Amino acid sequence: MAFKKIMKVLFLQILIVTIIFGIIHIQDAEAQSNMRQFLCEVFNCQQFVDLGVMIMAIKQDTETILTNQDAIQTNQATMDGKLDGIAAEFPIIVQPDPAAAEALARIERRLGYFAKSEQSIWIEPGTAATGQTVAMPILIRGESLREIDAWGFDLTFDTAYFSYVGMDKGELTQQWDMVGANEITAGTLRIGGIRGAGPLTVGDVIGDIVILRFTVNGMAATSQICLINLVDDFATYTTAPPCADFILE
Repeated sequence: MAFKKIMKVLFLQILIVTIIFGIIHIQDAEAQSNMRQFLCEVFNCQQFVDLGVMIMAIKQDTETILTNQDAIQTNQATMDGKLDGIAAEFPIIVQPDPAAAEALARIERRLGYFAKSEQSIWIEPGTAATGQTVAMPILIRGESLREIDAWGFDLTFDTAYFSYVGMDKGELTQQWDMVGANEITAGTLRIGGIRGAGPLTVGDVIGDIVILRFTVNGMAATSQICLINLVDDFATYTTAPPCADFILE
């Protein structure tokens, strides 16, 4: 049992390091540099280097153990000591303070953008308390060689939980001729945009195209918002994911 516990902790630590250092696989040099700088602003970069070295040392020890089952008991104390050292230097905070939680959320969003496939669209539902208004941006990741001139889709939501208030253009559509939203039936918004004389949206772009505002009426812990019926330049896009959970504060 102790060995299984060690392996679980080891794999968790390797996963964390893999995600953080996975930015080196981002082919866009500028994006890679920006992500590295962002991580360094939030955390001490040297800590992650030190953690990486320690994890690699444990990985090598584990490989040795797995090739020689008789050595498990002999190496148990050494493994426990190294894992205790990591736990002491890099404690896992189950409930981080608000500042740390916000920083981690920003990292998750940034990494999530780069994890999206080209031609992706998704919604970030945000959080709010009952009676408050919440802004929900719709974001896309565009294909590097394809222009975006016109698009449309529907968004569904629970009318017992939300009331649609209005919308604003996103950062990628500020100068477009038309971006609009209309509640065609209760709980279904039809949203569309036409570039017109506005600047081309082209390249491996990542950003919001529209920001929707809702008043929160519901009392349940969560409620889903879904993107459906993609048309025009979004017809080939992947909803990633199709639905997102709004979490009540």
